[in-house]
Amino acid sequence: MKKRVIAIVLRSHPLANMGGAPFQAGIIADQLATRTDHSVCYLANRTPAESHGLSYDVKQISDPKHWLYKKSLIFDYFNLMSALSELNPDIIYQNALTAHTGYCAFYAKRHKKQFIYHVASDYDLMPGEFFATSWPMKILESIEKRLARYAIGNADNILVQTNKQRDLLLKNFGREECTVFQNILPSPEESTNHNALPIRIIWVANLKPVKQPELFVQLAEDLSARKDIEFVMIGRPGLQMGYQTLLDRAKKIENFHFLGEQNVSRVNYEISRSHILVNTSLTEGYSNTYVQAWQRGVPVVSLYADIDGLLKDQKLGMLGESYAGLKEAVSKLIENSGLREEIGRRAADYTEKNNSLRSVEKLIALLR
Repeated sequence: MKKRVIAIVLRSHPLANMGGAPFQAGIIADQLATRTDHSVCYLANRTPAESHGLSYDVKQISDPKHWLYKKSLIFDYFNLMSALSELNPDIIYQNALTAHTGYCAFYAKRHKKQFIYHVASDYDLMPGEFFATSWPMKILESIEKRLARYAIGNADNILVQTNKQRDLLLKNFGREECTVFQNILPSPEESTNHNALPIRIIWVANLKPVKQPELFVQLAEDLSARKDIEFVMIGRPGLQMGYQTLLDRAKKIENFHFLGEQNVSRVNYEISRSHILVNTSLTEGYSNTYVQAWQRGVPVVSLYADIDGLLKDQKLGMLGESYAGLKEAVSKLIENSGLREEIGRRAADYTEKNNSLRSVEKLIALLR
């Protein structure tokens, strides 16, 4: 009997360009390939040079270096339609808002295939919010938003990461039916005795405006008199966005270390040896780095981004709500090892119950 085919569609594969959505999609692709009798193929523009022994196939949609596709995935219509036609999938899973979202919905409806859309951030469900700064890019982004509205109206299944996203889906798109699917990650292979290590504060994200990396550098500057504390920043530099000046400024801080972009194993290692994860983003979806920290007993201190009250209400960390509040929360945790341990134990217990690979069964149950 021929295996049913699942197409996973994103701009990037995690081995080619790490980000929250590709990271999660890669885990889901592996789980679907190893825990179901389906054949899985990951379609992306940015793909790894080699398969690296993956449990599923990877195929390139189009050349990510081509000037046209670098501007917007709106121009990727014919390439994606060709890739999907060649693969002829029975099920299409697409993660994160791009033009691919609408194109996958169109293909699925036309060919009577199941389409599953996975929301990657609150922004995906905010049709009036734009990240683009120039008018040409705003026009392209608005077209992507229109495509997303079509996709949301025609998706067979929608996965949201949080209850907040479920509410945004209803408020902004009038769609009530969805499945809350929290991010899943492999459990840590070993535990770390944090008390045996010097205090370490870590920040993990790609350097871009929405992540506000300058606030973490400011935090390190403000606490630079504490020579017993180490600050670690991990992420793709984003030099094209003017972050070289910020990195030059960070180099002047004696106890600050910028490690650049790292693979998942290295990120997990660095988090495991840290005591506090700081998040300065304007907005997040269900942050993978929160889960990576919680799994390792590391409290999260966030400026604005909470996940369904897990920081403020469930006490898995602290919410600053202002830069002053962020600094105060970090300082409190630096001085109180007992509080760090209490939060860390609570966080590790939560992720074991809610974010383990076992939770993929909720997605498998939707496949038809």
